[in-house]
Formats: sequence, C-alpha cells, structure tokens
Amino acid sequence: MFNQYLGIGVILHILLDMLTSPADRGVEVLFPLGRLIKDFHLDYDGIIKVKKGLLWYIEDPVRIIRITSDKDLIPSSSKSPWIRVYGPFKNSRIADWTIFYSSIIFLILFDIDKLQIFTVQLIYSMIKYSPPILGITLFYTGGEIWRRKFQRTGKYRSIIAIIMLAGVAFLLYGIAMSISTLPIFSGNSIKLGITSLISVIIGFIIAYIHVKKRHKLAIM
Repeated sequence: MFNQYLGIGVILHILLDMLTSPADRGVEVLFPLGRLIKDFHLDYDGIIKVKKGLLWYIEDPVRIIRITSDKDLIPSSSKSPWIRVYGPFKNSRIADWTIFYSSIIFLILFDIDKLQIFTVQLIYSMIKYSPPILGITLFYTGGEIWRRKFQRTGKYRSIIAIIMLAGVAFLLYGIAMSISTLPIFSGNSIKLGITSLISVIIGFIIAYIHVKKRHKLAIM
C-alpha cells in the first residue's frame, strides 16, 4: 500500500515461509487475530472437545516441533491449536537456496543485454529506499540476534531493544517518504476497500451461523 516494492517483498517472503517445515514454525497468517481463539476441537490422542464459542479444528504438531526445532522456536505450551501454515522444506536448505540463487540468475539473464543500466538502476533504488531497507535490516537483525543468542539468558535486552526500535524508526520514516509520493486515493480505491471489509465481516457472520446450525460447533 505504501510502497509497491516493499509490499511485493513482504508477500513473497510470507509465501516462501509458508513452504518451510513445522520445525521452522511456518507462517502465522492471521496473526494476531488467530490467537484470540485459544482452544481446538481434536488433538492427536483422539480426544474431542465439545465447547461453546469458536474453536480451531486440530492441535498444532507441537510434539514434532519439540523434537525437530531449534530450542528458541519450541513453544512453551504443551498443546496449542494449529494456526500456522507449514510446508515440506527445511529453512536454509536446498529449496530455500535454490529460490535465492535462481532469482539472482533470472535478474541477470533477463536484462543481460542491459546489465549495466539495470545495475545502475538497482543501486539507485537501493539508495533511494535506503531508510526502509535499513529499518527492516536493523529490526530483523536485532530480532534474530536476540532469538539465537540472548533470549534464554535475557542478556543485552536493552541494547537489542534499541536496535529494533531504531529499525522501526527508519521503517516508519521510509513509509512516510513513500506516502508523500503516493497519488491521492481515488473513489474506486476507497469503495474497493470498504466493500471488501464489509463483505468479509458479513461473510464471516453468515458462515458462523451456517456451521453452528449444521454441526452444532463453531469450528474454524
């Protein structure tokens, strides 16, 4: 919405993470709304819960995750609802690196006759959008350092927080820069957004009533 390149990058990154295994914890697409529903209908012991209110359908494969995941990715609870999207590939293995190298090779081959111009344009774009790029880099670098090195001990919490806040500040500044160059939203754009929101809300209410009446349980 604020920057087409940033938006495409976010969407592609989410789609890529959807292909990673439960060991890498996949993607929580509906975060934070998905966490409002705390319980689930069926667990791996075959126990079926019949409760009022909304339920997720099945238990998250926590037992597999506890065996295969890094310690910092293991959830604290013994059982939780399945609200993430998983795929068959391990993070930072052949499939992951194939996408990375293939993307670079594609960019080179696609513009091989204008490689010099493409390189100049790429450098110019990186300089132009350096605030959001720096913001994303600082935020995720701080988060990864905290997750991998200091989360268990709690050391350097303040330093990591400063790094991540600096990242957020640069990102917000970059978004503000992008907004200033955006054309004013047209009437069709506003109509599309409002219509989409109303349709989703009404569609959810009708689906809730339909499933509740037919199955006597409100399972997502």
